[in-house]
Amino acid sequence: AEGFGTYTYPFTVRGNKDADLSIVEDGDNKYFKLQHRNKPYTSIDSEVIMGCIQEYSVYELSARVFVDSAEPSSIMAKLNFVPEDATEEVPFLYSMLGYCPESSSDIGWVDCKIPFMFLEKHAKASSIGLGFIVSDEEAVVYYDDLHFTVVNHPTDTIVVDGEVSECWGVGADILLTSYSMSPDDD
Repeated sequence: AEGFGTYTYPFTVRGNKDADLSIVEDGDNKYFKLQHRNKPYTSIDSEVIMGCIQEYSVYELSARVFVDSAEPSSIMAKLNFVPEDATEEVPFLYSMLGYCPESSSDIGWVDCKIPFMFLEKHAKASSIGLGFIVSDEEAVVYYDDLHFTVVNHPTDTIVVDGEVSECWGVGADILLTSYSMSPDDD
């Protein structure tokens, strides 16, 4: 929220129209405050620049989140997107990215780090927005240090040992499985 004084651009609100997004100054730090929510999916929202999306690239969403509620609240990060085959009945879809640790007035700020991959359906979408679903639909929610980081780009080439390369014909498919999305892992 360090960007434009008290102007929240490029972040907006998705959800109920009475919700209010503002910037709070706390010493040298500024962060977002979202209040007057009445739905779990009422959230801070930011459009993703479509030209920056590379299909099958792995990114990490990183954020600090605080839910001002009496009980611990779950926080789910999501991408809202308009699919290429959108209809009036289904104008947009969302993909769950993952869960942040729970937050409450007693727990305080939590660090959220979620790796995710932009898939073909995201790359073909006409627009994508980042949002959150918070289980306490009326709690005031604070957001700070929101950003995406590229973790890995898609694999362009697979090098196969010469001794086994003749085991496959021209145009054969090779299925690689892994417990990780990192090319550093064997």
